[in-house]
Amino acid sequence: YDPDFGDSEGTVILISSDAVNYRLHPFTLRTTSSYFRQKLQSPQTTFTLTEPSKVLGKLLRIISGLGAAKWDNLEEVDSCLAAAHKYGMSGALDTIRALVLPGFYAERPMEVYGIAARYGWEEEAKLSSKHTLTLDLHDEAQAPKLASISAPYLIRLFRLHRTRREKFREHI
Repeated sequence: YDPDFGDSEGTVILISSDAVNYRLHPFTLRTTSSYFRQKLQSPQTTFTLTEPSKVLGKLLRIISGLGAAKWDNLEEVDSCLAAAHKYGMSGALDTIRALVLPGFYAERPMEVYGIAARYGWEEEAKLSSKHTLTLDLHDEAQAPKLASISAPYLIRLFRLHRTRREKFREHI
């Protein structure tokens, strides 16, 4: 068992893809996850999940009010967001969105913009798009990142770059 989730009062056991067990009280899962609210209507109390412990542990710490410690990289954040979305954990989504994602605006603006676009987060898309202005969208290195962004958000990003470029040229 994960040391934070070994309490015998927890009657639901979640097992990560790398075989780490998490024992939780059903109330926690029912009140924080629409997925588990439905699943826990049956007598089943053990669930093997597809997420690794690095992702599942952070997500379960958030919904249990234990915090999520340090986030190593944006891929980890993205995986936690995907899991929170998958399990209908809106509170965890909001927490990661507000407290974790902004830390990556300057470092990984294009990827954050892609995440914001995927979830329809307008404010985060606007904030991260400003950080993309130092990037060349036509650079081949940006192609995989741009390919993951939906067309409406992609058009807005290219328009922002064009508008800023035109304003810059007017001032020269």
